[in-house]
Amino acid sequence: MASNVSYPGAIPPPPGVIPDLKHPHASRQQLAVGIAITCIGLATPFFFTRVYVRLRIARAILPEDVSSALAWVFLTAICICMIIMVHYGMGLHAWDVSAESLSHHLQWLYIASTIYCPAAFFTKVSLLLLIARVFTVRRGVSTAIYIFIGTLFVAYTAIEVLKIIICIPIQAFWEPSVHGKCSNQPTLFVADTSIAILTDIVILLSPIPLAWSMRLPLKKKTKIVSIMGIGGVAVGITIWRVVLVVAYLHAKDTTWWIALLVSTAVIELTIGLICSCIPTVNILIQERKYPGHTAAQVVHNQPLETSEPTFDKN
Repeated sequence: MASNVSYPGAIPPPPGVIPDLKHPHASRQQLAVGIAITCIGLATPFFFTRVYVRLRIARAILPEDVSSALAWVFLTAICICMIIMVHYGMGLHAWDVSAESLSHHLQWLYIASTIYCPAAFFTKVSLLLLIARVFTVRRGVSTAIYIFIGTLFVAYTAIEVLKIIICIPIQAFWEPSVHGKCSNQPTLFVADTSIAILTDIVILLSPIPLAWSMRLPLKKKTKIVSIMGIGGVAVGITIWRVVLVVAYLHAKDTTWWIALLVSTAVIELTIGLICSCIPTVNILIQERKYPGHTAAQVVHNQPLETSEPTFDKN
């Protein structure tokens, strides 16, 4: 990655392209920064609405609230890393980035990649725990979800360990002068993206038959399904990220491609966090309409806008 005397950037430019470190010809930096700021700007109000509802209205902290809080912390950390990576050249072509800046960029990419696994895990767990609580009267469903969460924990822990020790010594990941042995980073991206797709599909599809079997008015059934169904957007984003990962497998222009990879990951996490917080926003609205009624439901862990839930036997 060291800069050659024949070109100023971290890698040689394509034929006919003149590198310009001061005034790059193409940039995705504004897009990346805009996505980071927008995602935090959207997720934070939803999260703190959740905090307000749990502390002031429901006066009860549930396991999914703790998971959601951790997800928000890790999402914020990734967005901060994302902005710092832009400062060091993410979103520019690598031939328009100095070797020194590329080294700093890779260092922050390493940090962001190790943060992603816990961010994704806690985001998805907050949604899965919500589903388990809403359909708690179906013991088999809750048990299956808890087993699935345990499986996710094992899978994400394994990937996290592999990401942490992706290079031995670790400095070899971002410092070309350090000789070491490194694993295949795109392969790890494919692994955690595959887990994300599987989990998003489970979160998207599992509430539909369960909600439809509940003895509730059609409007309330539709509302429950719609809250979870928003996660379908996350599935689409994750599939797009798989396409980007495949394109990134043999790309040398890492600073250019990684901007889209990180952006789609942040969007996916933001959608998941917002979906997990939407029910508490609805609780706040209901509390304003019917003071005291909604809080009692939450304390007793009842599904959103329902009393004792029952299911059709067929």
